[in-house]
Amino acid sequence: MTEQPFPRHMPSRTADERTMLRQWLEFHRATFARKLQGLTPAQMALRSAEPSEMSLLGLLQHHAEGERWMFGCLFMGEP
Repeated sequence: MTEQPFPRHMPSRTADERTMLRQWLEFHRATFARKLQGLTPAQMALRSAEPSEMSLLGLLQHHAEGERWMFGCLFMGEP
């Protein structure tokens, strides 16, 4: 069996809050990376269905911006 380049591990349900947050972020990042694996930039830019303007690339950008905001505001004290 070939090892997955983006291994996923179920997060602990009994860890402290910070550990659980980190584990869930890693889990969802790995899940999304698996979905993008092997796709070309053109494939990532394709819209899923009309009239949606969302694509996998758009979702990736959305998630990245959400993490930037979360870490900036919640952990770094930025406005």
